[in-house]
Amino acid sequence: MNNKWLDMTIYLNSSLINSYNKKKQLLGVLERLTTYEGEIRCYFVGVYPQLKRVNLDGNEFETVSITIENLDHLVFRFDYETE
Repeated sequence: MNNKWLDMTIYLNSSLINSYNKKKQLLGVLERLTTYEGEIRCYFVGVYPQLKRVNLDGNEFETVSITIENLDHLVFRFDYETE
């Protein structure tokens, strides 16, 4: 990719989450991500995101498409303060 920051939405199917051996930790991270207002970096290990151009109701934008088959290949990095 071209080192450009992109907004991203990630869909994780429930059976993938339920079968993950670190499910409780993952759900905790996902909960923090839903309310976090700072910068979040997402890394994909061993998989390669594909940049796509989408035209939705006349608005054209770029999005990233990726198939996540193993949650060990998904890493989030964000800094948050503990209370």
